[in-house]
Amino acid sequence: LLERVRLRAERHRRARELLGEHLTAQEAGEGVAVVQLAARLGEARRSGRPVSVVHLSLDLFRELNELHGLTAGDNVLMGLGKLLTTRFRVEDLRGRWGGAEFMVALCGAGPQDALMVIGGLLHDLQETAFDAGEGVRVRATFSAGVASTVEAGDSVEGLIRSAAEQLRLARATGPGTVLGASRAHAALDTPQDPTPRPSERRPPLFSPLGGRAPTSAPRPCAPGPMRSA
Repeated sequence: LLERVRLRAERHRRARELLGEHLTAQEAGEGVAVVQLAARLGEARRSGRPVSVVHLSLDLFRELNELHGLTAGDNVLMGLGKLLTTRFRVEDLRGRWGGAEFMVALCGAGPQDALMVIGGLLHDLQETAFDAGEGVRVRATFSAGVASTVEAGDSVEGLIRSAAEQLRLARATGPGTVLGASRAHAALDTPQDPTPRPSERRPPLFSPLGGRAPTSAPRPCAPGPMRSA
């Protein structure tokens, strides 16, 4: 038993190290992220370009870990970390915000552009099957709140607070929801999820009590990454 615990702890530690390879220490630190966001906002004021901040959180992450173990949760975290690293431009900020939450700042993106980009990110995550061990693969979704300087002003605190409030409302709406202040419900309908095969169970689409949650999920406005102007 002690050996199994030790091996699990070692796998957990290694997974965290791998996650750090995809989200650098500079990106992952909340304090550094705030400083970087302040710098981007200063540049935006001088250039007249908007900035949108996105606060996102993996859905039912605790249930995923309880159902499939920490390896599944770590693989989902690493997968989302890879998407955040590869999807966005150099000037965009992205990083871990603690637990299963992440923060993204899209430079030059107004609220509608940001909703489209995050919708594309959600689509990519939904289409990825993650290894949960013992031949089981799982899928995940996230909920997100979007705040833009166009609507929420250009203070760091105001943008972060507004994005957090939109995330709170998105979570209350249901898994896989993306909300922005300009739209009461930014998530669009997708075709109903097929019944997953045993090897591709999707725990984030299950309620904490074990019953099936609604199987409709949001479809992104556009699947592609945001391009530079």
